Amino acid sequence: MNRRTKSLHKVMERLIPFAEEIGWEITPSGGKWMEQLVPARKWLGDIGPFVQPTIRLIGPVVAHIRSDHPNTELVRTTVRFYGKVPTGLWAEHHSALEWLKLTEEEL
Repeated sequence: MNRRTKSLHKVMERLIPFAEEIGWEITPSGGKWMEQLVPARKWLGDIGPFVQPTIRLIGPVVAHIRSDHPNTELVRTTVRFYGKVPTGLWAEHHSALEWLKLTEEEL
């Protein structure tokens, strides 16, 4: 079992296997992430991955995992996030990170 974490970068590292199961390609790149949603290639063509900082990528990834992954409780118990949810995110991404955050009973 992973230790709980406040670090958004560590959370992103733990989310990568789950994101890959639902169609994302994410690799680390010098403190940022090279990300590409594979099903989008059908509409956009293969324009290559985008370089994103953690704060811009974590919200959409968690929102997609929350809605599309078959075993969401496994995701929450593996990631074990208990830190502060950043401000300035879209409402859907903010609520997804709040969902990922451990409750007081789970700490």
